[in-house]
Amino acid sequence: MEKEITGTLENWYVDIIFDKFIINGDIYKDNKNRWPDGTFIHTSSVISPSKEECKEGIAITTKHSTYLLGKKHSGRKSYVD
Repeated sequence: MEKEITGTLENWYVDIIFDKFIINGDIYKDNKNRWPDGTFIHTSSVISPSKEECKEGIAITTKHSTYLLGKKHSGRKSYVD
């Protein structure tokens, strides 16, 4: 069963925190109404997919949310580049 998309992350990039990875970016269409559109957030640890598989247009899953990855940040190098 597919999880419902919680929101879309734009201008995103991957960051490593200890032995896990997170996504930083601007949230849009947060269906949990936690943040207004355009707010910069970081996710909790990403469960799936792997950091190498993160790319525009796919969904990533954390413990409590599923985000669609929109446009990647063009000026910042991610740990997967």
